[in-house]
Formats: sequence, C-alpha cells, structure tokens
Amino acid sequence: MTWSFILLVLLVVAVLVISKFTTDSPATIARSHLLPTASPALMKAIANLPASEFNEVGVPQSGTLTPPIALYNQMPLVADGLPAAVSIDAGYCDYCAAQRWAVVVALSRFGTFSKLSLTSSSTTTAYPGIATFSFDGATFQSQYLSFEGLEVSASQPLASGGYEVLESPTPTQQGLLRRYDAPPYVSASADGLLPFVDIGNRAIWTGAAGLSPAALMGLSSSQIAALLPDASSNVTKAIVGTANEMSAAICSATGGKPSQVCSTPAIAEATAALAAG
Repeated sequence: MTWSFILLVLLVVAVLVISKFTTDSPATIARSHLLPTASPALMKAIANLPASEFNEVGVPQSGTLTPPIALYNQMPLVADGLPAAVSIDAGYCDYCAAQRWAVVVALSRFGTFSKLSLTSSSTTTAYPGIATFSFDGATFQSQYLSFEGLEVSASQPLASGGYEVLESPTPTQQGLLRRYDAPPYVSASADGLLPFVDIGNRAIWTGAAGLSPAALMGLSSSQIAALLPDASSNVTKAIVGTANEMSAAICSATGGKPSQVCSTPAIAEATAALAAG
C-alpha cells in the first residue's frame, strides 16, 4: 500500500513537470537561453549621452525621417498610475529593429532598462540582419513612465514558412492597434503595419515612421553604440533625432518631468515639430 502511494505521487509529479515544459512556449525558452544580454558598457554608453548631444542633433530636416503622428484630445494612456509608452513590433521586421534603438535611447533618459537582450532582424527582409535589442524578458524602471514592449513573432523564418508567434497583444494593446494603427490616422494601405509605438496617446509611430534601417545596415550593436556620441554621424542623426521626438511626446505626457530633460532646446524643437505635424 505504501509503495503504491509513493508511485502514485511520483506519477503525479512527473505529469506536472511534463505539463510545465510542454506548455511553455519554445520561443520563450530559446530566446531566454540563446540571446546575449546587452553589456553594461553598451547600456552605459546609451544612458550617458549628454543633453548637448540631443540638442546638437535636434530634429533632422524634413525628408530625412518620416515624422510621427501627433494625437490631440485623446484619453491619456496610463499604466500603473504613470503615463505609458507601448511598443508593438515583430522580430523579423527591419524597420522594427531600427525603431527599437530610438525607443531605448529615448526611454533611457527617463528611466533604466535591465536585461535587454541583443538580437537582429531577419536576413530575408529588404534591410537584412539589422542589429537591435529585444524587449523580451527586459524590465524598465522609472518614476515618470511605464513601458510595455511586445514582440509578436520571432526573427528567423520557420522551415515551413512564416515566423513563430512569440506573444499576443493584450486587450488594451489590441485596442490601441485597432484605433490608431488604422484610418484615419494612417492610410488604408498602411493599416496594421508594424512597428507601432504609442507614447501616452500623445504621438504614434507606425510602419515606416521614424528612422530607416538603411542607416544601420552592416553595423553591429557595439558599432552603432560607438557612433552615438558623434552628432555628425548619419546613424546618430537618425536614432537621436527620432529619440528627441519620442522624448518630446514623453515630456508632454509627464507634464514636463524631469525638467533636466524636458526643458532642453531639443525638446522645445521636437515639441514644435510635433505640433506642426
């Protein structure tokens, strides 16, 4: 009787363990073990960009970056009692990979990322293998802003075609896509395109808005980071220019906090550009 009970307990434990590993997403397991973590030196280089760098870059001239869409008289986007920023994209997407650089640079002015991973976009897109970050498993801490980064699919194609699904939008995120990643905010031909970034329901970046991945072609993450202190670099103009626009939207959502970011000439310039929109 005792041995029968022990065998029954072992069987139940085995079933629970098997259930755990078979219900976990294979993509989650693979990504958490295989993607390298961004080095402290790389993250420090991004977090320590001086205000003078953002001021010197400002907002690039029209034609070099596709501007975001300013939103007016919308219900504020809030999460955990703070203004919220939401990024929804796909791992394979080259424009998504480029856009993440601007998101990380902008948000690093308002808080701190932890456990950001390094990855790259698909090698089969128009701009193949763009070095970038992954928000999967990362955290963002800030007293001014909350952040949700969602990647809906993996970066490399399956042998059977298509891409492995990683995450699904929450009801709130899906609502943002249905409302703002659709006409009249975008054209019918751009309906539902990724990447999609919404900052506080103050401004959105969708599809090709923001920087082009062409600027980052052939560069590693460390090479891109090394160029950021050079305001004359096209890479810096693209990333920091877009980050200035995102920072202006964040400052609008936070009521101008923190002042050491929001009172700078770059934010004033970007705010005016958003208003002229």
